[in-house]
Amino acid sequence: MILVRQGYEVWEEQEFLKKIMYKSLNLIAKRVSLNKLKATLGKVMVRYNHQPSDCVVAFGGSYGYRKEMIRRNWIEHLTTIEFEGEELPCPMYFREYLTQLYGDYMTPPPEDSRYGRHKIIMIEFGDNT
Repeated sequence: MILVRQGYEVWEEQEFLKKIMYKSLNLIAKRVSLNKLKATLGKVMVRYNHQPSDCVVAFGGSYGYRKEMIRRNWIEHLTTIEFEGEELPCPMYFREYLTQLYGDYMTPPPEDSRYGRHKIIMIEFGDNT
């Protein structure tokens, strides 16, 4: 409701039913204050913090609950990896995490299947020289 209330479009062009559902949800969201929605979200997010669990979920992840739910031990322990000449901390089980999200993450999708998921707008302010 927060995303919809803030004007995010969380559907793809071909997802007609999802678009209708979110537009309807927006009618309800407009009747509740943004602060109230945020407070409710905060309570829900910490409700089960003190209960043991083998899995965790990236709340609000763009791939959906089932794909974003991962084994807790995948992110509990860190290792370092080299990236562009720097040694950086990284979850020890990053391969498992990436495989869950992307499948064969080492093979890029065909060029005709690549697309930007963000609605990026380029603004040019003239010559920078």
